[in-house]
Amino acid sequence: MQLLYLFAITVGLGVIYVVLLFFLPALFNLPRRAWRAIDLWPIGPIIIVSLFGYLVASFMPDLEVSNRFIHGFGGGFMATLVCFFAVRVSQLGLNRFQFFFIAALIVSTLGVGNEVLEFFLQKYTTLPFAQSIDDTWLDLVSNTVGLLIGLAIFTPFVKASQKQG
Repeated sequence: MQLLYLFAITVGLGVIYVVLLFFLPALFNLPRRAWRAIDLWPIGPIIIVSLFGYLVASFMPDLEVSNRFIHGFGGGFMATLVCFFAVRVSQLGLNRFQFFFIAALIVSTLGVGNEVLEFFLQKYTTLPFAQSIDDTWLDLVSNTVGLLIGLAIFTPFVKASQKQG
C-alpha cells in the first residue's frame, strides 16, 4: 500500500507542476502564455528523479531513516524542483529572492497538506502512517531540510531575464 501512496505522490508532483505552470503567471498579474505541449517536458524528469529517490530509500535498512529520506528528498526537494521547473518554463522573470520566497511558501504548504492527508488516511482507513505525533513533526522537519537543500541548489539558476513579454 505504501508503494501505491508513493506512486500517487509522484503523479501528484506532475499535476502540481501543471497547476503551477498556469497559476504562477496569474499570481504575478502576468498574461498566461499560450499552452504548448513542449511545456510538459519536465514531467519526465520529475517522475524519473522521484522514482530514483524512492529506489534509494528502499535500500535503506533503517525504516526511520528511509522515512526521513522520503520526506526530505521525495517531499521537500522534489517539490522545490517542481517549482523551479514551473518558474523556468512559464518564464515569469522572477529574481532569486522572489523564487526563494515563493518556492518556500509552496513547498511548505505542500508538506503540511501531505501531513494532513496522512492524518486523515490513518484516522479513517487502516493505513498506518505515524506511530506518534513526533513522526509528523519529524516529517515536517525533513520536508524543510529537503526544501532548503533544493533552494540552495536551484536558486542560483533562476534568471530574472526570462520575463514574459
